[in-house]
Order: sequence, then structure tokens, then C-alpha cells
Amino acid sequence: MNIDIRHIAKLSALEFSENELAEIREDMEELTRAFSELPDTIIPVTDTERKMELRSDDIIDSEIPSEALISLAPASSGNCYSVPQAVKY
Repeated sequence: MNIDIRHIAKLSALEFSENELAEIREDMEELTRAFSELPDTIIPVTDTERKMELRSDDIIDSEIPSEALISLAPASSGNCYSVPQAVKY
């Protein structure tokens, strides 16, 4: 399978040296080979001990005013936390 590592790096806004690109290409090709060798069928888990149990979320009112919590954030806008932009448009 031909994987265009340069295109993937560009889409993810990452920069790599030529040596890094070659290593990443080899890793990606090895991963795709491994995935292509997996069986087409999925065996369902029937053993209840192996199933993951999810905890229930309990909503508890806080005694701390939201303004006090927002004031602890590095940046905020109105009553919301502000985070740095992760994706360039």
C-alpha cells in the first residue's frame, strides 16, 4: 500500500525531516500489513468477567460559584473557558 506520509504530515500541520519521514512510512506500512492480516470476523465476548463495566456518573452540585472556577482558568471569555486553537483553518 502506498501511503503519502508528506500529505498526512501536511494535513496534521507537522514537519518532519527526510529520515523521520522514511521511518514513519515504514511504521505505517508495517501497521497496514498487520491490519490486513487480521481475520475478517470479530469474535464476540461472552465471558462477563472480561466485559468492561462502566461506572455511573453522579451529578453533584458544587458549592463553589462558577465565577470562582472560571477565574482559575488561564484564559476565559464570558462564562466559558478559552483554549488555544488546535486546528488552523
